[in-house]
Amino acid sequence: MIYRKLLKVRVAGSSDKGNLRPAFTDYFTEKYSGINFVVHEYNEREGWCIVEVWCSDHPVLPPEHRKNMKHLEELAKDPNVIEEVRTHPLSPPIVGRIIVSTPNSVDEVSNEVVISGNRFKYIRKDKVRGMDVYVLDER
Repeated sequence: MIYRKLLKVRVAGSSDKGNLRPAFTDYFTEKYSGINFVVHEYNEREGWCIVEVWCSDHPVLPPEHRKNMKHLEELAKDPNVIEEVRTHPLSPPIVGRIIVSTPNSVDEVSNEVVISGNRFKYIRKDKVRGMDVYVLDER
């Protein structure tokens, strides 16, 4: 499953210097590995931005990258997070998806792909840049 949250986060840097960013980005990759984010809005004058964070605990991911809502709750307590936001007009209905482009085998009758000896149900098959991809999860 894919989990997500919208957060109001303090900013660091400045647009004049070209380094405006959420304040947690300096340590984000190390501390919150496996969680992704996108910035929907900056308000440099007031010192905040709206950040959407998401992660997944899908078994196709390496164990060290599997995260769930508990990890997003931990991130929401970060000192640079001002508050949780309920909604934002730029937040899409689907923030991300887990896809597989080169499974070991595909069973289109049962909608399953085999990856490293494990069988996974897929939601649908799409085309990306002319290549078949199998969507395992999205939200």
